[in-house]
Amino acid sequence: MNEGAMEVDCLKDANKFCDKHGLDLIQTTFNGRDGEVFAHNATCELVFKAVPKGSPEDVRTNTVIRQ
Repeated sequence: MNEGAMEVDCLKDANKFCDKHGLDLIQTTFNGRDGEVFAHNATCELVFKAVPKGSPEDVRTNTVIRQ
């Protein structure tokens, strides 16, 4: 599994958690690393906030990266 696939899996798990508790997910950071041996040891770390829907913290931010 590569870093991109790991990010998708992490976000799915975090969204399931938030949905189960009636909360919204606010992604803070994501760090991932591709696996070195046939992609079997890929890792990821997703840091997020789970906030009540409609709360003042439930604000989506957009990040634009230009090269």
